[in-house]
Amino acid sequence: MRLGLSRWFGRRSAQAPQGGQTPAALLQQGNACLAQGRLDEAAEAYAQACRLDATNAVAFLNLGFAHKQAGRLEEAGESLSRAAALDDGLADPWLLLGQVAEARGDLAGAIENLQEAIDRKPDFVHGLQEMCRMCLAAGELGRATDAADRGLALDPDAEELLFYRGALYQSAGRLEQSVACYRRAHQLSADFPGLHLNLGLALRALGRQEEALASFDRAVELEAQVGEFHYQRGLMLWQLRRLESAERALRRAVALEPARVDVCNQLGSLLIELQRHDEAARLFEQARDAGGEFYGYEINMGNLLQAQHRLDEAEQAFRRAAAMRPEAALPWMNLGILLQEDGRLEQAQGALRQALELQPGDPTARFNLSLLLLRMGRMREAWPLHEARYEPGLLRAVATPPAWPWPRWTGQSLQGRSIVVVPEQGSGDDIQFARYAPMLKARGAAQVSLLCKPALAELMRSLQGVDAVLVHGESVAPHDFWVFTMSLPGLFDTTLETIPAPGPYLKADARRVAHWAQYLPPAPRRVGLVWKGSSLHANDAMRSLPGLEQLEALWEIPDLAYVSLQKGQGEDQALGAQARGRLVHLGSAVETFADTAAIVEQLDLTVCVDTAIAHLAGALGRPCWVLLPAWQTDWRWMRDRRDSPWYPGTLRLFRQSRAGDWRDTVAELAGELAAWK
Repeated sequence: MRLGLSRWFGRRSAQAPQGGQTPAALLQQGNACLAQGRLDEAAEAYAQACRLDATNAVAFLNLGFAHKQAGRLEEAGESLSRAAALDDGLADPWLLLGQVAEARGDLAGAIENLQEAIDRKPDFVHGLQEMCRMCLAAGELGRATDAADRGLALDPDAEELLFYRGALYQSAGRLEQSVACYRRAHQLSADFPGLHLNLGLALRALGRQEEALASFDRAVELEAQVGEFHYQRGLMLWQLRRLESAERALRRAVALEPARVDVCNQLGSLLIELQRHDEAARLFEQARDAGGEFYGYEINMGNLLQAQHRLDEAEQAFRRAAAMRPEAALPWMNLGILLQEDGRLEQAQGALRQALELQPGDPTARFNLSLLLLRMGRMREAWPLHEARYEPGLLRAVATPPAWPWPRWTGQSLQGRSIVVVPEQGSGDDIQFARYAPMLKARGAAQVSLLCKPALAELMRSLQGVDAVLVHGESVAPHDFWVFTMSLPGLFDTTLETIPAPGPYLKADARRVAHWAQYLPPAPRRVGLVWKGSSLHANDAMRSLPGLEQLEALWEIPDLAYVSLQKGQGEDQALGAQARGRLVHLGSAVETFADTAAIVEQLDLTVCVDTAIAHLAGALGRPCWVLLPAWQTDWRWMRDRRDSPWYPGTLRLFRQSRAGDWRDTVAELAGELAAWK
């Protein structure tokens, strides 16, 4: 932080030199040298002034400052103490004595000296600013807050005090106030890397991801040689699923600070997600060799072994970590997730509950336990825990509360009130849980608004009981309440036996149906195909088929015509198959879910991997067969079931028997299609 030197230089030397080496002339000379960075010459001029006038407190003050700037702390302390003794009313010597004590490593003494300065001058904004800064460094947050509030009451536009006040709000979890302080400081021209780093961290915690990334970008732009800025930027890019950019940022952070264990570990974890396991292992070894504990190494290697489906070895790594740190919750949480994927659900529940016993209230453990209980069909227990998905402290954000001033609905009376339903995850979730919006109307809500992605808006307008469909990115008028889409099952006390399954609750538009009818192949039966989901999905490598060639066995089944609904990845494969006469590809021409609904409405069956298309078919009441991976099967498909209580009589589930191997699943599918009547 810059020091406002003009606050004390020459405060008593009002006269210009009239010739000769008067104390006033020497003070002016010293000030000029100091302004040019010529510290030794400045100190000599001030020293001469002191020799000519041993009672001149300002001369000793300025001499002390010059010594301090030159790093001569002992001489600085002597001169500043002399200035303080000569004029007990001066605050500046005590402020500088505080800075000297801080430079010597005596933070407690520094704070005492600053208090002396403020006692002498209660409206000393710069002194209050330094007091705030040093108390923050000492962890005396109450004293720092008092100094910041007093200083800002005197000068509401003090940039550095606004920055420190923002940091204090941030440490107290008052993130909106923190962001407001940082924004105000920036408006007043504060533009240094630490400001943008802190602002980015606060915005990320609030779920304002793109704004957070812009702040981290600015920190890197201002100071590109600090690993922390690249590190936080990389984490943000990872959260936004921009994986290649995230890798570049984290690699830059590692290059700048190769001994940082956390940076190596995070890059290694990203490489696991990118299926580059050998590189990840090398980074974990680098982190261990840089001083990381074997506990952390076991955790990371357990994650790597789990990603490689070496479950027995991964389990042993997590158990070794738990033995090393009996008080740590993380090994038990990771073990619980592994046991769940290995099908040992009761053991998984025990591990996750052990994690919660060791770290009560931990949102990540609560969220993972909720997913397990939902998979087991124990919904009433699961829904309250599932609310952890948007709590601060979750390892990876799942949902972000909107920054609206009206309250979240938690079950209050809706009679005559208005409520907006907020989506939070994928399009499939939006479609699956849209069934609850009409139930809000039945509770007496006068206005039910549904916020959704642009691609879903037209389709959602077919939902009964919704007064307005709003589109992301547009302004939302005030409502009495808002509620997350996936909070509704818990608020309506949904159990396995009471899942609302109203039959078709979405409809295809008749005009779009007529438009797409002309592109559908004439055949006794038409089957839609979707073999890949979004590449941004964390489990896409396991839930998507490697390629369309996996479905070769389907082409020989008589009386079936295939329609590709593939959008995004896999379109090139669909075009190649269309050229060979295997199917009709329509996915590339689809613009919104209203188009897809119009096509699915006219198909006899849709076959897809676990994507939003499965929920769309179910919501339309159209038959759909879903291919499910053995690894990280989504909770809503539960375990072992061949049907879905969310879409009874409509969806049929084909489960993979071995992770990564679709051969048996596709053979079963082909056999069922051949026998399908």
